[in-house]
Amino acid sequence: NEKRKYDTLDISNTVFQGDLCEYLMAILIDTYTDSENMICKVSLKTSPKVASFGNDNLFYNYKTKTLYYGEAKFYKEVNDALSEAFSSLKTHTVNELNFICNHTSEFIAKDGRKLKRLVKVFETLKFDEIEQGRIIFIMNEDVYLKHDYERVLKSKSSLINSNDVIAFVPVLSKEKFLNYF
Repeated sequence: NEKRKYDTLDISNTVFQGDLCEYLMAILIDTYTDSENMICKVSLKTSPKVASFGNDNLFYNYKTKTLYYGEAKFYKEVNDALSEAFSSLKTHTVNELNFICNHTSEFIAKDGRKLKRLVKVFETLKFDEIEQGRIIFIMNEDVYLKHDYERVLKSKSSLINSNDVIAFVPVLSKEKFLNYF
């Protein structure tokens, strides 16, 4: 059987690599934290070859009343990944809370239960009562040890806020990891 051209993944495509990292972030944060995924940008895409813009994911933690903007990067070098993540978050989070509060709809949370819960939150809280934070999810192949990650974080300390959550997933080889797909 000959595979049709659109049945194959181009694992060298950086859009695919970014989508994969965004998807993994959504699964891991939703599964292992108290934050609930409200939007996963990957689920809104209509073409795997075209990049979509904006925050990668939005998460809400009902216990802490914190809205997290998620950004995922899959780079060979952790330093480059962090720099790009901070830059992207700076670009995409301007006026984001206002947009979310005024456009709470099926688009924001397709699951009816999530939508009702989210609408209730944004109807009862004032803007200044909603904490905002960032979740940065980095997959990289150049750093593996805790002290090396700490060194990189120290070099970026002026960019890190108190509500930020930064997660690292080291892979031995980006190329070999992608070959599983």
